[in-house]
Amino acid sequence: MFKKKETEHYDYPQVCIFQDTHDENRFRSYLQNERMYNNETSIYIHVPYCKSICVFCNYFKLIWGTTSEEEVEAYVSSVEQEIEYYGSRLPERLKRISGIQFGGGTPTILPEHYMKRILEALRKNFDLSKCSLVSIEGTMDSLIIDDFECVSRLACMGFNRVSFGVQTFTPELRRKYGLVGKIEKFEELCAEFHKTGLTDFNIDLMYNYPEQNPEDVIQNIDKAFELGVTAIDLYSLNVFPETKLYHRYKQRGLWDDFINPEKENAYQMIYQFLKSRDDIHAIMGNTISKRRTAPHNTLSIQLGNNRDYGGSTIGIGPSSRGIIDGYVYKNYADMEKYVNGVKEKGNGISVSQEVSQEEMENRTIVMFPNFMHLNKNEAAALERHREKIDQLIEAGMLIETKDQLVIPKEHGYWVGNMSSMFYSTMQTKKMIKSYFQTRKHGFNLYNQDQMQVKKNEIVNTKGVGN
Repeated sequence: MFKKKETEHYDYPQVCIFQDTHDENRFRSYLQNERMYNNETSIYIHVPYCKSICVFCNYFKLIWGTTSEEEVEAYVSSVEQEIEYYGSRLPERLKRISGIQFGGGTPTILPEHYMKRILEALRKNFDLSKCSLVSIEGTMDSLIIDDFECVSRLACMGFNRVSFGVQTFTPELRRKYGLVGKIEKFEELCAEFHKTGLTDFNIDLMYNYPEQNPEDVIQNIDKAFELGVTAIDLYSLNVFPETKLYHRYKQRGLWDDFINPEKENAYQMIYQFLKSRDDIHAIMGNTISKRRTAPHNTLSIQLGNNRDYGGSTIGIGPSSRGIIDGYVYKNYADMEKYVNGVKEKGNGISVSQEVSQEEMENRTIVMFPNFMHLNKNEAAALERHREKIDQLIEAGMLIETKDQLVIPKEHGYWVGNMSSMFYSTMQTKKMIKSYFQTRKHGFNLYNQDQMQVKKNEIVNTKGVGN
């Protein structure tokens, strides 16, 4: 049914720096109006610092060591202020936090005294009594230094989940792509997690490198689970136009091979392997686990908890995205603009949009392929999309029971394609227009910023707000 894999969709409806604005008065009024939604709330905090820049990573980040102590202090103070902004305005219902996620960047390299300040600000401004998850992202490099001291420090600060990128165990690929962290220390790191009681740890594995094959990835999956990893996020390598990796592939004659759908689709073998393994659970379209049967709550809430109006996420920090009831926003993907925005109005929002009820209901349908199933009575827009649902059923990619829609494990490879089928006409047009506007300004497509873009190829961006 599908010819080329699309990446998973985690952001709907989207906001665009060229088409949307932000009305602060309207936003404040919206936050303070009570609604009767029965949803959960999570908090996402973006810590943008990295020791080095992975060539394939498109998230907003700054190189640790190139920023002054004053600049780091300004960042942390802005995060504290933004936490206070939401804590002082949201109704009590939205201040009861179910999960907290520190992403980046590499949050594990932020010095302990700064992290403790952020955690204390959260405790002062929100109700964390039912917060079951405090999760942080890191790198192998940051976790193994000083005899794994970082692991015990995280446990002492109250973190109960850690996620970090391995991407591949293959030494040659790690060398080619500059992946940090001594891979020979991985087994010791896993043992250290168990020793400290931090037993919920997750790794990222990446596939579709031009120099890779599906068998390599399957071996990586088996190795990770053998060493006690809780869950694995499987990511297909994305290379956006005009980024450094795009030009590297072009210059080295790898681009045509990389975009060859036949070669990329060979990685469906991974999902056929997963189908054959009853002991491995597909807890999301691209997340697998032997020990868990459901995703961690911050991701689930971020994607709407697989039901209408099921989750709100408060995004804090530069480039963070948030959705509060039916209001979506994106913070500045620029540190100076973020800090100045917080000084001026208490938050770092660059653009935002109040979402209609119809689009919020569409959001449930767009997001459900990530969850691999949907309870039919929790999605009001289901019948509006009946024609496309029937197409998926006819193609064998979706199974309908009396109460549920279910995506078979072997079709988890295609969940991004399924999500895109359910975009509204308006959101599809907006996404296409955004694509061309972003390309025209020479920006990275992910955050509409200059991250990973070759500087000498950026056209004039004067007047662009992000």
